[in-house]
Amino acid sequence: MTKTEQITEILEKDIFSGKYKPGQKIPSLRTLSEQLGVSTMVMHQAAKELEERGLLLRVPRSGLFIPEQKLQNDLCGFITSILMGNMENYYESFMQCSAKARCTIMAVPGELDAIKGMLEKKPRRIYIDLGGKDYSRNEIQRIMEGQEVIFCNRYEYEQPLPESGVLTDWTKITEMTLRYFLEKGHKKILFVSHDQEIRTFKRYEMEQAAKRTGLHFDTPEFQWCSCDDFQTNPERVIRIFKEDPPTAVFARGDNPLFEFTKKVSLFFPDAPKPERIGAFNTYWSNQRGQEFSSWRWDWMKFWEMVFNHKKKNVEWYCPELVHK
Repeated sequence: MTKTEQITEILEKDIFSGKYKPGQKIPSLRTLSEQLGVSTMVMHQAAKELEERGLLLRVPRSGLFIPEQKLQNDLCGFITSILMGNMENYYESFMQCSAKARCTIMAVPGELDAIKGMLEKKPRRIYIDLGGKDYSRNEIQRIMEGQEVIFCNRYEYEQPLPESGVLTDWTKITEMTLRYFLEKGHKKILFVSHDQEIRTFKRYEMEQAAKRTGLHFDTPEFQWCSCDDFQTNPERVIRIFKEDPPTAVFARGDNPLFEFTKKVSLFFPDAPKPERIGAFNTYWSNQRGQEFSSWRWDWMKFWEMVFNHKKKNVEWYCPELVHK
Protein backbone atom coordinates (compact mmCIF):
# COMPACT_ATOMS: atom_id res chain seq x y z
CA MET A 1 0.00 0.00 0.00
CA THR A 2 1.10 3.56 -0.65
CA LYS A 3 1.39 6.04 2.23
CA THR A 4 -1.80 7.71 1.07
CA GLU A 5 -3.68 4.40 1.07
CA GLN A 6 -2.37 3.57 4.55
CA ILE A 7 -3.44 6.93 5.99
CA THR A 8 -6.81 6.72 4.22
CA GLU A 9 -7.44 3.33 5.81
CA ILE A 10 -6.41 4.60 9.28
CA LEU A 11 -8.77 7.58 9.07
CA GLU A 12 -11.57 5.39 7.69
CA LYS A 13 -11.23 3.03 10.66
CA ASP A 14 -11.27 5.98 13.06
CA ILE A 15 -14.49 7.26 11.48
CA PHE A 16 -16.30 3.93 11.54
CA SER A 17 -15.07 3.07 15.03
CA GLY A 18 -16.83 6.13 16.44
CA LYS A 19 -13.66 7.98 17.40
CA TYR A 20 -15.12 10.94 15.52
CA LYS A 21 -18.86 11.52 15.98
CA PRO A 22 -21.34 12.75 13.34
CA GLY A 23 -21.11 16.53 13.07
CA GLN A 24 -17.72 16.62 14.83
CA LYS A 25 -14.85 18.58 13.31
CA ILE A 26 -11.72 16.51 12.90
CA PRO A 27 -8.26 17.91 13.78
CA SER A 28 -6.54 20.00 11.13
CA LEU A 29 -4.69 18.14 8.43
CA ARG A 30 -1.42 19.62 9.70
CA THR A 31 -2.13 18.26 13.18
CA LEU A 32 -3.09 14.84 11.80
CA SER A 33 -0.01 14.71 9.59
CA GLU A 34 2.20 15.36 12.62
CA GLN A 35 0.36 12.73 14.68
CA LEU A 36 0.64 10.10 11.95
CA GLY A 37 4.14 11.01 10.83
CA VAL A 38 3.40 11.82 7.20
CA SER A 39 3.57 14.89 4.99
CA THR A 40 0.67 17.31 4.70
CA MET A 41 0.50 16.41 1.00
CA VAL A 42 -0.24 12.77 1.88
CA MET A 43 -2.84 13.92 4.41
CA HIS A 44 -4.52 16.17 1.82
CA GLN A 45 -4.69 13.29 -0.65
CA ALA A 46 -6.18 10.96 1.97
CA ALA A 47 -8.75 13.58 3.01
CA LYS A 48 -9.71 14.16 -0.63
CA GLU A 49 -10.28 10.43 -1.10
CA LEU A 50 -12.52 10.29 2.00
CA GLU A 51 -14.43 13.36 0.82
CA GLU A 52 -15.16 11.70 -2.52
CA ARG A 53 -16.48 8.66 -0.65
CA GLY A 54 -18.73 10.81 1.51
CA LEU A 55 -16.89 10.06 4.76
CA LEU A 56 -15.73 13.65 5.26
CA LEU A 57 -17.49 16.96 4.60
CA ARG A 58 -15.48 20.12 3.84
CA VAL A 59 -17.00 23.34 5.16
CA PRO A 60 -15.39 26.48 3.64
CA ARG A 61 -13.25 28.43 6.16
CA SER A 62 -14.19 25.96 8.89
CA GLY A 63 -12.44 22.68 8.10
CA LEU A 64 -13.40 19.04 7.72
CA PHE A 65 -16.35 17.47 9.54
CA ILE A 66 -17.94 14.06 9.92
CA PRO A 67 -21.27 14.20 7.98
CA GLU A 68 -24.36 14.52 10.21
CA GLN A 69 -26.51 12.15 8.17
CA LYS A 70 -25.95 8.44 8.40
CA LEU A 71 -23.75 7.27 5.57
CA GLN A 72 -25.59 5.20 3.00
CA ASN A 73 -24.10 2.22 1.24
CA ASP A 74 -23.73 2.34 -2.54
CA LEU A 75 -25.84 -0.17 -4.47
CA CYS A 76 -23.48 -2.00 -6.81
CA GLY A 77 -24.05 -4.79 -9.29
CA PHE A 78 -21.92 -7.91 -9.62
CA ILE A 79 -22.22 -10.13 -12.70
CA THR A 80 -20.28 -13.40 -12.68
CA SER A 81 -20.50 -16.81 -14.30
CA ILE A 82 -18.45 -18.46 -11.53
CA LEU A 83 -20.77 -20.70 -9.55
CA MET A 84 -20.90 -20.63 -5.77
CA GLY A 85 -18.43 -23.20 -4.39
CA ASN A 86 -16.46 -23.56 -7.63
CA MET A 87 -13.71 -21.16 -6.52
CA GLU A 88 -12.55 -21.36 -2.92
CA ASN A 89 -12.97 -18.07 -1.02
CA TYR A 90 -14.02 -16.23 -4.19
CA TYR A 91 -17.47 -15.14 -2.97
CA GLU A 92 -16.61 -14.98 0.74
CA SER A 93 -13.79 -12.50 0.27
CA PHE A 94 -15.81 -10.55 -2.30
CA MET A 95 -18.62 -9.98 0.21
CA GLN A 96 -16.20 -9.02 2.98
CA CYS A 97 -14.42 -6.49 0.78
CA SER A 98 -17.66 -5.06 -0.60
CA ALA A 99 -18.98 -4.55 2.94
CA LYS A 100 -15.75 -2.81 3.92
CA ALA A 101 -16.12 -0.56 0.87
CA ARG A 102 -19.71 0.20 1.96
CA CYS A 103 -21.26 -1.42 -1.12
CA THR A 104 -24.59 -3.18 -1.03
CA ILE A 105 -24.08 -5.87 -3.64
CA MET A 106 -26.70 -7.20 -6.02
CA ALA A 107 -25.07 -10.32 -7.46
CA VAL A 108 -26.57 -11.91 -10.58
CA PRO A 109 -25.50 -14.67 -12.97
CA GLY A 110 -24.65 -13.84 -16.56
CA GLU A 111 -28.26 -14.21 -17.71
CA LEU A 112 -29.83 -11.37 -19.66
CA ASP A 113 -33.10 -11.19 -17.68
CA ALA A 114 -31.19 -11.13 -14.37
CA ILE A 115 -28.87 -8.41 -15.66
CA LYS A 116 -31.81 -6.30 -16.86
CA GLY A 117 -33.49 -6.68 -13.46
CA MET A 118 -30.31 -5.50 -11.76
CA LEU A 119 -30.01 -2.49 -14.07
CA GLU A 120 -33.56 -1.44 -13.19
CA LYS A 121 -32.33 -0.89 -9.60
CA LYS A 122 -29.91 1.73 -10.95
CA PRO A 123 -26.66 0.58 -9.30
CA ARG A 124 -23.93 3.14 -8.89
CA ARG A 125 -21.34 0.87 -10.56
CA ILE A 126 -21.16 -2.66 -11.93
CA TYR A 127 -18.42 -5.24 -11.46
CA ILE A 128 -18.15 -7.85 -14.22
CA ASP A 129 -16.37 -11.23 -14.16
CA LEU A 130 -17.64 -13.10 -17.20
CA GLY A 131 -16.05 -15.62 -19.51
CA GLY A 132 -15.83 -14.56 -23.14
CA LYS A 133 -18.32 -17.29 -24.10
CA ASP A 134 -21.12 -15.59 -22.15
CA TYR A 135 -21.41 -12.44 -24.23
CA SER A 136 -19.39 -10.69 -26.91
CA ARG A 137 -17.67 -7.47 -25.95
CA ASN A 138 -20.05 -5.54 -28.20
CA GLU A 139 -23.06 -7.09 -26.43
CA ILE A 140 -21.72 -6.09 -23.02
CA GLN A 141 -21.02 -2.60 -24.27
CA ARG A 142 -24.57 -2.31 -25.55
CA ILE A 143 -26.19 -3.70 -22.39
CA MET A 144 -24.03 -1.55 -20.09
CA GLU A 145 -24.27 1.67 -22.06
CA GLY A 146 -24.07 4.65 -19.70
CA GLN A 147 -23.06 2.51 -16.70
CA GLU A 148 -19.84 2.74 -14.68
CA VAL A 149 -18.27 -0.67 -15.29
CA ILE A 150 -15.21 -2.30 -13.74
CA PHE A 151 -14.07 -5.58 -15.29
CA CYS A 152 -12.68 -8.05 -12.75
CA ASN A 153 -10.48 -11.12 -13.04
CA ARG A 154 -11.33 -12.27 -16.59
CA TYR A 155 -11.33 -10.31 -19.82
CA GLU A 156 -11.62 -12.86 -22.60
CA TYR A 157 -12.07 -10.69 -25.67
CA GLU A 158 -10.08 -9.83 -28.75
CA GLN A 159 -10.85 -6.13 -28.47
CA PRO A 160 -8.51 -3.67 -26.74
CA LEU A 161 -8.39 -3.64 -22.95
CA PRO A 162 -11.37 -2.09 -21.12
CA GLU A 163 -11.35 1.45 -19.88
CA SER A 164 -11.40 0.30 -16.25
CA GLY A 165 -10.56 -3.04 -14.68
CA VAL A 166 -8.57 -5.19 -12.26
CA LEU A 167 -7.58 -8.22 -14.31
CA THR A 168 -5.69 -11.43 -13.76
CA ASP A 169 -2.42 -11.28 -15.68
CA TRP A 170 -2.62 -14.63 -17.46
CA THR A 171 0.13 -13.69 -19.88
CA LYS A 172 2.53 -13.21 -16.97
CA ILE A 173 1.31 -16.42 -15.29
CA THR A 174 2.01 -18.32 -18.52
CA GLU A 175 5.39 -16.64 -18.91
CA MET A 176 6.44 -17.55 -15.37
CA THR A 177 5.22 -21.13 -15.89
CA LEU A 178 7.29 -21.45 -19.06
CA ARG A 179 10.37 -19.93 -17.40
CA TYR A 180 10.08 -22.38 -14.52
CA PHE A 181 9.87 -25.36 -16.89
CA LEU A 182 12.80 -24.10 -18.98
CA GLU A 183 14.94 -23.58 -15.88
CA LYS A 184 14.19 -27.18 -14.90
CA GLY A 185 15.56 -28.32 -18.26
CA HIS A 186 12.31 -29.27 -20.00
CA LYS A 187 12.58 -29.25 -23.79
CA LYS A 188 8.98 -30.05 -24.69
CA ILE A 189 6.09 -28.29 -22.97
CA LEU A 190 2.37 -28.94 -23.40
CA PHE A 191 -0.57 -26.66 -22.62
CA VAL A 192 -3.86 -28.46 -21.95
CA SER A 193 -6.80 -26.27 -22.98
CA HIS A 194 -10.40 -26.38 -21.78
CA ASP A 195 -11.53 -25.68 -25.34
CA GLN A 196 -11.48 -28.01 -28.32
CA GLU A 197 -9.72 -25.26 -30.28
CA ILE A 198 -7.66 -22.42 -28.85
CA ARG A 199 -9.72 -19.25 -28.57
CA THR A 200 -8.23 -16.11 -30.10
CA PHE A 201 -7.58 -14.21 -26.87
CA LYS A 202 -5.90 -17.26 -25.29
CA ARG A 203 -3.73 -17.89 -28.34
CA TYR A 204 -2.57 -14.28 -28.17
CA GLU A 205 -1.63 -14.69 -24.48
CA MET A 206 0.26 -17.92 -25.23
CA GLU A 207 2.11 -16.33 -28.14
CA GLN A 208 3.10 -13.28 -26.07
CA ALA A 209 4.31 -15.40 -23.14
CA ALA A 210 6.25 -17.67 -25.50
CA LYS A 211 7.88 -14.68 -27.18
CA ARG A 212 9.10 -13.38 -23.81
CA THR A 213 10.79 -16.70 -23.07
CA GLY A 214 12.30 -17.35 -26.49
CA LEU A 215 9.78 -20.02 -27.48
CA HIS A 216 7.19 -20.24 -30.25
CA PHE A 217 3.67 -21.37 -29.51
CA ASP A 218 2.13 -24.30 -31.40
CA THR A 219 5.49 -25.90 -32.15
CA PRO A 220 6.99 -29.20 -30.91
CA GLU A 221 8.78 -27.26 -28.12
CA PHE A 222 5.55 -25.60 -26.91
CA GLN A 223 2.42 -27.31 -28.18
CA TRP A 224 -1.15 -27.68 -27.00
CA CYS A 225 -4.11 -30.04 -27.01
CA SER A 226 -7.61 -30.14 -25.50
CA CYS A 227 -8.42 -31.86 -22.24
CA ASP A 228 -11.18 -33.66 -24.19
CA ASP A 229 -8.93 -34.93 -26.97
CA PHE A 230 -8.92 -38.51 -25.71
CA GLN A 231 -12.61 -38.59 -26.72
CA THR A 232 -12.81 -36.04 -29.52
CA ASN A 233 -9.39 -36.00 -31.18
CA PRO A 234 -7.35 -39.08 -30.22
CA GLU A 235 -5.12 -38.61 -33.28
CA ARG A 236 -3.74 -35.44 -31.79
CA VAL A 237 -3.00 -37.14 -28.46
CA ILE A 238 -1.25 -40.02 -30.24
CA ARG A 239 0.83 -37.58 -32.28
CA ILE A 240 1.98 -35.79 -29.13
CA PHE A 241 2.61 -38.73 -26.79
CA LYS A 242 3.55 -41.73 -28.93
CA GLU A 243 7.11 -40.60 -29.65
CA ASP A 244 9.24 -38.08 -27.74
CA PRO A 245 6.35 -36.92 -25.47
CA PRO A 246 6.36 -33.67 -23.50
CA THR A 247 7.96 -33.73 -20.06
CA ALA A 248 6.10 -30.68 -18.72
CA VAL A 249 2.37 -30.01 -18.82
CA PHE A 250 0.25 -27.10 -17.54
CA ALA A 251 -3.37 -25.99 -17.69
CA ARG A 252 -5.67 -23.23 -16.48
CA GLY A 253 -7.39 -25.56 -14.09
CA ASP A 254 -6.31 -28.30 -11.65
CA ASN A 255 -9.12 -30.75 -12.33
CA PRO A 256 -8.68 -31.02 -16.13
CA LEU A 257 -4.91 -31.31 -15.69
CA PHE A 258 -5.31 -34.10 -13.12
CA GLU A 259 -7.76 -36.06 -15.29
CA PHE A 260 -5.81 -35.53 -18.50
CA THR A 261 -2.46 -36.73 -17.11
CA LYS A 262 -4.18 -39.70 -15.46
CA LYS A 263 -5.38 -40.78 -18.91
CA VAL A 264 -1.92 -40.21 -20.36
CA SER A 265 -0.39 -42.61 -17.81
CA LEU A 266 -3.09 -45.17 -18.63
CA PHE A 267 -2.84 -45.05 -22.42
CA PHE A 268 0.89 -44.31 -22.66
CA PRO A 269 2.46 -46.21 -19.73
CA ASP A 270 5.97 -45.92 -21.22
CA ALA A 271 5.82 -42.12 -21.41
CA PRO A 272 7.73 -40.34 -18.62
CA LYS A 273 5.55 -38.83 -15.91
CA PRO A 274 5.41 -35.13 -16.81
CA GLU A 275 5.99 -32.32 -14.36
CA ARG A 276 2.69 -30.48 -13.90
CA ILE A 277 1.56 -26.97 -12.99
CA GLY A 278 -2.13 -26.27 -12.36
CA ALA A 279 -3.91 -22.97 -11.88
CA PHE A 280 -5.76 -22.60 -8.57
CA ASN A 281 -4.12 -24.80 -5.90
CA THR A 282 -7.28 -26.82 -5.30
CA TYR A 283 -8.16 -30.29 -4.04
CA TRP A 284 -7.00 -31.79 -7.35
CA SER A 285 -3.44 -30.50 -7.06
CA ASN A 286 -3.17 -31.56 -3.40
CA GLN A 287 -4.18 -35.22 -3.47
CA ARG A 288 -1.77 -37.22 -1.35
CA GLY A 289 0.87 -38.91 -3.46
CA GLN A 290 -0.29 -37.12 -6.60
CA GLU A 291 0.42 -33.48 -5.73
CA PHE A 292 1.54 -31.04 -8.38
CA SER A 293 2.54 -27.38 -8.35
CA SER A 294 -0.18 -24.79 -8.83
CA TRP A 295 -0.98 -21.10 -8.39
CA ARG A 296 -2.39 -19.82 -5.11
CA TRP A 297 -4.87 -16.96 -5.33
CA ASP A 298 -5.27 -14.44 -2.53
CA TRP A 299 -8.85 -13.48 -3.31
CA MET A 300 -8.99 -11.10 -0.37
CA LYS A 301 -6.07 -9.14 -1.81
CA PHE A 302 -7.61 -9.29 -5.27
CA TRP A 303 -11.00 -7.92 -4.21
CA GLU A 304 -9.35 -5.21 -2.11
CA MET A 305 -7.63 -4.10 -5.30
CA VAL A 306 -11.00 -4.10 -7.08
CA PHE A 307 -12.85 -2.01 -4.49
CA ASN A 308 -9.93 0.40 -4.13
CA HIS A 309 -9.74 0.82 -7.89
CA LYS A 310 -10.60 4.41 -8.80
CA LYS A 311 -8.71 5.38 -11.91
CA LYS A 312 -9.79 4.85 -15.49
CA ASN A 313 -7.13 2.28 -16.25
CA VAL A 314 -6.32 -1.41 -15.84
CA GLU A 315 -4.52 -2.89 -12.86
CA TRP A 316 -3.06 -6.39 -12.96
CA TYR A 317 -3.10 -9.16 -10.37
CA CYS A 318 -0.78 -12.18 -10.39
CA PRO A 319 -1.09 -15.08 -7.91
CA GLU A 320 1.77 -16.98 -6.27
CA LEU A 321 3.20 -20.25 -7.62
CA VAL A 322 3.17 -22.98 -4.97
CA HIS A 323 5.88 -25.57 -5.64
CA LYS A 324 5.23 -29.20 -4.67
